[in-house]
Amino acid sequence: MYSYDYQPLVSIIVPVYNVEDYLPACLESIQRQDYNNTEIIIVNDGSTDNSGSICDKAAAADDRIKVIHQENGGLSAARNAGINQAAGEYIVFVDSDDLMHPSYISVLLSVLSESGCKLAMCDMQRFHDAPEIVTIPENTSKEILTSRQTIQRFLQGEWWSAPAKIYKSELFESIRFPVGRNNEDYAILTRIFEQCEKVVYLRTPLYFYRCRVGSITKSALNDHSFDEIDNCVDVLEYIAQKHPEFYAEAEANLAYSLEKLYRELQSVRVPQYANRLQQILKLYKKHGASFLKNPIIMIQSRFFIWFHVKMPFLAPIVVKSYILYKSIL
Repeated sequence: MYSYDYQPLVSIIVPVYNVEDYLPACLESIQRQDYNNTEIIIVNDGSTDNSGSICDKAAAADDRIKVIHQENGGLSAARNAGINQAAGEYIVFVDSDDLMHPSYISVLLSVLSESGCKLAMCDMQRFHDAPEIVTIPENTSKEILTSRQTIQRFLQGEWWSAPAKIYKSELFESIRFPVGRNNEDYAILTRIFEQCEKVVYLRTPLYFYRCRVGSITKSALNDHSFDEIDNCVDVLEYIAQKHPEFYAEAEANLAYSLEKLYRELQSVRVPQYANRLQQILKLYKKHGASFLKNPIIMIQSRFFIWFHVKMPFLAPIVVKSYILYKSIL
């Protein structure tokens, strides 16, 4: 629990879009935090259900809540709007169908104060109906990581989401989420970690991620599915300049994204994505030889890559055969 005399203002940014069934529980978990010096910035991103009125009613009953109503621009645009209005010394992101542990802010602020870090992270617990609220032990396990260690583990698959963290607001002075893209957290977090001399990681689940049908991360193939590739390319280029020692990790993430989306395209064969298919093939041509030499990329993935590089005319047949094989298992 945060028990210091100085109580910094924490800005909690909640992007909202058509979540009327989950929003009240989310807001309740925020309002019941045992740390009270907060401003709660709710960004209603053009909701067409009852979410907007739920936001307004909550604001009328709690003077910590500010509501921004804007035309639908996507999750990145909503988060950016919140950042632009944030007055807090610290920033927290909460997705509007998720929940927070009652001591989320106080615990993470405490470990920040003790460690002198600009960023604290905690574990995330997935749930369907109700999360398991853990009792926080007095001697909670935590790690102090250098910026370099954090970036490497991030590229290896840890801490990929903007929530489950508390940020010093200065980290966003020159950084915003890429508007118009999904998978936006991956695009900016490397740059955020780069600004931190050290990061503290708390091995306790304080953030609860709701698994539900229809969420962005669970949706079927659509125009935004390919944002993953664009973000992987951006991060790969950034890592090549700033941390070439981690190029293999960033390159492996691109390879896996290409493989996943190529398979999906071969499964559905939607004509409107012909240009995206060409983009994938060009990236295989550009990076294929390097993919094959990358020891981090799994052997099965390199098997498919080999066909793209050596026998591209056979790659669609091999992938379709594999999809058929998996479907009958």
